[in-house]
Amino acid sequence: MSSSQKKVVLVQELSDTQKEQLQARFPEAHVVDCTGDRESIKSEIRDAHMVLGYLRPEEFEQAASLELVQVLSQGVEGMMFPAFRQSSVALCNGKGLWSPAMAELTIALILAFYRRLPDLFRWQQEHVWCPERFGYRSLGGQTVGFIGTGDIAMYTVPLCHAFGARIIGYNQRGDQPDGFEAIYTGAALPTFLEACDVVVSTLPNTPETRHFMDADAFASMKSDAIFINVGRGSTVDEEALVRVMQERRIAGAGLDVTEQEPLPSESPLWDLPNVIITGHTAGLGRENTDEAFELFCDNIQRCIEGRPYRNPVDKSLGY
Repeated sequence: MSSSQKKVVLVQELSDTQKEQLQARFPEAHVVDCTGDRESIKSEIRDAHMVLGYLRPEEFEQAASLELVQVLSQGVEGMMFPAFRQSSVALCNGKGLWSPAMAELTIALILAFYRRLPDLFRWQQEHVWCPERFGYRSLGGQTVGFIGTGDIAMYTVPLCHAFGARIIGYNQRGDQPDGFEAIYTGAALPTFLEACDVVVSTLPNTPETRHFMDADAFASMKSDAIFINVGRGSTVDEEALVRVMQERRIAGAGLDVTEQEPLPSESPLWDLPNVIITGHTAGLGRENTDEAFELFCDNIQRCIEGRPYRNPVDKSLGY
């Protein structure tokens, strides 16, 4: 199959240098840049074979030759509308691009609570020396539990091990990846949560994971436990979380994601002293635009050659 038969539509922006490199690497392919012009997508998508970026349902309806949609985010909920899920068009994501940075933020949030950094920052602003009976916790010997044992967890687990933490996990499959001492599944969620000093949620946004962490789940956690969410905000019942934090039923919550983003200014979460909000920045902090571009180019080549794609998404599962 020749690349001259392939039309590539850019919905997500690439740099000028990357667009030049794309045309140079695939000189016979027809590359069309539709970034910033949603109206042009409907006409250009009709005979496109590959798309970089998210399509809207009304745009996807016009596609007659589409083979691949490549998104560079790890979450793919924006493409999970019925017509696309039921189609034969492949979907690939940015798995692995953002996970190392997300692992770093996860560790940073845990240590911020354990070393009481919010209190230290406040005392610094008030010109107050640290009190003599300043209490802190060490991550060594603590049990860190991951809800979701996929890519994000696998980058974070070695960092936790470096601090001497014990690692357990909860997933729906019941398989035990390397680095986990134990895996819980199904109805064992309360038992899993009761065993954790830190609960890290990396869950994607799917119908099955909506409000996975609800009032009952938070009630199963230890009173001195910490909850970290670097997955998706929809997986947490935010009203229940607000009550839990207001009543100090757990020690702290580190939230990179929230149900509504940006988080409304009137949300009680902003002002709670036992909550740290990082504004969906977990994937930032490392230069991975070149890696993302290489992933896209690799999948273009695989499409041309009819080989299996990198980072394929199971559309029936949503991840």
